[in-house]
Amino acid sequence: MDNTSHPLKVCQMCKKHLTLDHFYRRKNRKGEYSWKTSYCKSCDIQKKNKYQAQNKDVYNPGKNKYKRNYYRKNPEKVKIIQKRYYYNKLPPDKKEQYKQKIIDKHPDWVQQICY
Repeated sequence: MDNTSHPLKVCQMCKKHLTLDHFYRRKNRKGEYSWKTSYCKSCDIQKKNKYQAQNKDVYNPGKNKYKRNYYRKNPEKVKIIQKRYYYNKLPPDKKEQYKQKIIDKHPDWVQQICY
């Protein structure tokens, strides 16, 4: 195999020499992708599973069930919260357009979203 077309990297956990497609990509501060992860994908999954097993209070599956149930019981409230978040992230020149769109679709939500 030609190393110039398929560069190899060493996994820090299993110590195997693997091609870059066996590693996750990570963005650096400039937003560029690089192959900075130290562990191959399979070792990274094992590491995450082990961490989740040791920290069950952080990774509580019941918490996700609670979120799903809350969304099902309060869909309108959740949509208002999502729209408010989106509205607050808009640049000032786009806020007026979005506010008009909300007035057209949901006039009773305007006070809750665009305050």
